[in-house]
Amino acid sequence: MNSDFEINLDSKSNEKMVDVKKSAMENKKKYLDNQEEVSKELFLNQYNESGKILDEDYKNYSIDDESLKVIMGIDIEKIKKSRIKNAEVIYKKLKFNKHIEFLIDEFNRQDGLLFVPIILEKEIRNLLRKYLIENKVYLPVHWPLDEKINNIFEQELSLICDQRYDENQIQWYIDLIQSFVS
Repeated sequence: MNSDFEINLDSKSNEKMVDVKKSAMENKKKYLDNQEEVSKELFLNQYNESGKILDEDYKNYSIDDESLKVIMGIDIEKIKKSRIKNAEVIYKKLKFNKHIEFLIDEFNRQDGLLFVPIILEKEIRNLLRKYLIENKVYLPVHWPLDEKINNIFEQELSLICDQRYDENQIQWYIDLIQSFVS
């Protein structure tokens, strides 16, 4: 049966974009692990370049073989459990901190969060981010300035809780936050 949602995929991937993106990921890992002398600008420029390649040559490419193998090997249940446990740690450890407000008040065990957004005073948020970066903890802000509708951009900080991190890593960086804002 044909439907409006069916699309025909190209039989190959956009190899140029995949190669640049893969190189960016490898260089980011080297940068974060201090393995080699790799600048932050290098991998950020490569990510930017891969986005431009996709913008200029966007069509229905297939996924590359290596990415497909990775996706097919993902244990979804393990990811869900890890995210739930990590988010629980964040909520439990920070819920009584008077300087921190959760953007989402209640933790729902059905949600597989990538991050837990918190709200802080602007000055505290900015000083905290600087402190965390000095301790090699890189937490994003998810509301860009060009989409500023209220003060969320200046006050929000996203506390990562996805499956890449175990409970001890989450507890460690939450302890850093607690020591800074208490």
